[in-house]
Amino acid sequence: MMHWQQQAELITKALDVWFSSDLLQQAIERTVKERLFTHHDIQYSLDQIRSSVTNNSLTKWGNEAGLDSASMSDKTILCLHAGNLPLVGFQDVIAVMLSGYKYAGKVSTKDPYLIPAFLDILKEDEVQKRIQYNHKLDNYKGLQADAVMFSGSGESIKEVRNKIKRLNSVSPCYKSLIRTAGFSMVYMNHKDKKSLKALAEAILRYEGKGCRSVAMIVSPFKPTEVIERLGELMEEYWENNPPLKTLSPKTKYRYAYNKALGKDQQIFRHILFQQDGLELDNDDIIYWAQGDVDLAQKLAESNLMRIQNIYTVTDNLKLLGFEDRMAPLASAQSPPISWKPDGFDPLDWLIQTFQNE
Repeated sequence: MMHWQQQAELITKALDVWFSSDLLQQAIERTVKERLFTHHDIQYSLDQIRSSVTNNSLTKWGNEAGLDSASMSDKTILCLHAGNLPLVGFQDVIAVMLSGYKYAGKVSTKDPYLIPAFLDILKEDEVQKRIQYNHKLDNYKGLQADAVMFSGSGESIKEVRNKIKRLNSVSPCYKSLIRTAGFSMVYMNHKDKKSLKALAEAILRYEGKGCRSVAMIVSPFKPTEVIERLGELMEEYWENNPPLKTLSPKTKYRYAYNKALGKDQQIFRHILFQQDGLELDNDDIIYWAQGDVDLAQKLAESNLMRIQNIYTVTDNLKLLGFEDRMAPLASAQSPPISWKPDGFDPLDWLIQTFQNE
C-alpha cells in the first residue's frame, strides 16, 4: 500500500519529467498544428500547473480533504474530460491519483494529446496498473466504474448517463459528480487601468471559452464610460496573444439584429459587447448589465445552475449564497489546484463518497 503523501511525491516527480519531456513537446506541436488551441494558451495552462501543483500544495489539499489515513483503494473512477480548454481535466486527474483510486479517463478528441502525455509518464511508474485512458467511451464497455466525474453542458447529461449505463461502464450503484456551470460573472465597480486589464484577460484568455471566463458584467457604470479603454486593452492582449477565432456568422448576425432593434452594443474583432439581453448562448458575446450589487445578486440567483464564479475588484464584496464562488478578478484564469468547480472540491468529494465503504 502506498500512502497518499507518497502519491503526492510521485505526482510532482512525474510533473518535473513531463515539463521537460519530448512527449509534452510533441503533444504541444500536434495540438497547435491541428489548430485545437493556441500555443500561448497551452503555455499559460502549463505555467499555471507548474506554479499550482507542488508537493506543498498537494500536501495541503490532501490534509484539508482528510486524506491522513488514506491509502490505495480498488475503487475505479471514470473521468469524462471536457475539451474546451487545454488541460481542462487536469485537476480531476490529480484528485484521483492523489486519493489512490484507479483512474479511467475518457480523453476529449478536442484536447487529445496534452493529458495523455502526462498519463504516459505516470504509467511508467509502479502506479501504471491504476491508470488507463481512451479517446472513445465505447472502449470502457463493461468497466463497472464505481464513480463518474463529468464536466460539460447540462444538455448532454442525460445522453452521457444513458450511454455509460448501456455500455455497462458503471456499476449499478455508481456515484457521480456532475459539473455543468458554463460562465462567470464580474461585478465591476472600478474602472482603473489595472482592473480593466484584468477584465480583458478574464474575457479573452482561452478564447473566451470555459466556465471561469467572464460572460456577464454587472457594473454601476454605463458601458460608454469604459468600453473604449477596455477595447484598447483587448487589442493589446490580442497583439501579444493572437487568437484563432474570427468574427463568426452567428455573432455577425446578432450584431445586425441588435442594430436593427437599436440596442446599445460595441464590437471588437470577434467579441461583441451587448447591454442587457442575457441570452448567454454565444462565447463571443459579453453581456453588460448596468446596476448595483442588488442586481448582481438577482442575476446570480437567476443563473444559479450555469454560473461558476463571481469576480470582484473589491475584497469585501459578497453575494448571499455565493460566498464559496467569490474570487478576485485578477485570479480569474489562475485558480489553485484545490479550487471548487460548481462549488465542489473533487478530492474532498472522492474521499467523502467512499470513506465509509
